[in-house]
Amino acid sequence: GYHEELREVLTRRVEVVADDVERVDLLRRLATLHEDILANPEEAEKAWRRLLDIEPNDIEALQRLSRTYAASGSTTELIEVLERRIDASNDGEERRSLRMQLAGIHRESAKNREAEIDVLRSLLAEAPSDDDAMAALARALLAEERHAEAADVVQDRATIAPTTERKASLMLDAARLYKGPLEDLHGAVERYEQVLQ
Repeated sequence: GYHEELREVLTRRVEVVADDVERVDLLRRLATLHEDILANPEEAEKAWRRLLDIEPNDIEALQRLSRTYAASGSTTELIEVLERRIDASNDGEERRSLRMQLAGIHRESAKNREAEIDVLRSLLAEAPSDDDAMAALARALLAEERHAEAADVVQDRATIAPTTERKASLMLDAARLYKGPLEDLHGAVERYEQVLQ
């Protein structure tokens, strides 16, 4: 029908057009046609990829590919596209959200705690007082049995805690790390004393 004819015309024009701006526009139309109307995600992916070869930071292409790879469970490709979206974004809140998503994928799908830790550290380099990111980082470090680093992160959380109760609770967590896995009783006592102040 009509959509198949349109697909053929767009496919032919993409190959013959000399101008990159026009080629990007044609590839966008072709990818959208494949994805939204013809329900052909593989061909849509190819068109979005070709578009990114010309325009590496195209937001729509990166977003569409993110959705495609998330839906198909293509973890490696999804990680790559999310990293490109982070690099392309000028919006701090969007970068934060993408990094939290990326950290979760490293943890859940790729089973790569090291990569998760790196992503969370880069998030915190940009937003040092992000409590959710600090909590996730502490959990990741504990999972890797990096207790001293986890204790530092827990103490950083205590420093910026909004209430006295929260600060005390976090310092207790840090003290328990010193008393337990770190086997540093002196360090534990110092932290217990800070709770009592």
